[in-house]
Parts: sequence; structure tokens; C-alpha cells
Amino acid sequence: MTLARNVAILNLLVASRPDIANLPLDICVSQSGDVELNAHRETPDIPGLAARLAKALRVEPASHSGTATGGKPFICHQVTAKYRGLQIAFWGYEYPEGAAEAGEGP
Repeated sequence: MTLARNVAILNLLVASRPDIANLPLDICVSQSGDVELNAHRETPDIPGLAARLAKALRVEPASHSGTATGGKPFICHQVTAKYRGLQIAFWGYEYPEGAAEAGEGP
């Protein structure tokens, strides 16, 4: 797949599901067909964002908890989907004792 083709497919997805265009996301697409979605840093509601994205992509969101290096607990909200050969993935991290740190893993 070419990068131009992947971007065209992603544009088709956003055009066919306009609710995705209104989400506070940064989109990274690779030549291999991987699409990574990252929440904007100031996004206060990571679980809500994951739920809205999952609904727009017509999939179920998932989450798991764990402990980051240094003992900091986190909850990871995930949405994954496949669309016309593109593998789409979102991971949003929420830290219970403080504000969400979107787009950054443990």
C-alpha cells in the first residue's frame, strides 16, 4: 500500500462518518497501513473519547489497568478497528490520581 492510498482511505472513512472528524484527535498514518489516533493533550475525558470513537467506528472499546514504571497506576482505554485494509488503533491513558495524559503510554 502507498501512503497516498492510505491517506485517501482514511479521508473516505472520515467523510463517511463525520462524527470522527469532530473528535479531538491527532491522526498518524503509515505506508504499511497502520493508523494511530492520539487524543489532544488537553482532552479531559479519555474514557468518553474512546467510547465516542468506538461508536463512530462501530466497534466495542476495551480497557485495562496496570502500573507504569515508578508505580504510577493507569487505565488504558483502547479502540481498534480495521477499515478497507487499514488497521486503526487508539490508546488513551488515564491516571486515577491526576489528569489524563492522552497519547502517552506507561
